[in-house]
Amino acid sequence: MGLSEPSARNEHEEIKVITMAICYFTGKRRQTGNSRSHALNTTKRAWNANLQRRHMMIDGRMQTVMVSASALKTMAKSSK
Repeated sequence: MGLSEPSARNEHEEIKVITMAICYFTGKRRQTGNSRSHALNTTKRAWNANLQRRHMMIDGRMQTVMVSASALKTMAKSSK
């Protein structure tokens, strides 16, 4: 294939849509704040969301997305 020809894609080929560390459903992401010592000294720190990679059918296609653990628990409850 030349540079001008688009590559032919298999219908069943998985499309990766992994974006940054942001939950696909809830929008959860890293949070920042301060660690406070007993003497109340402050240092910057970050709390990461509990994100997992999952393969899901979205818009009729299998996609790999980042999903928070809390969203996975909610989906499990609603599917019962």
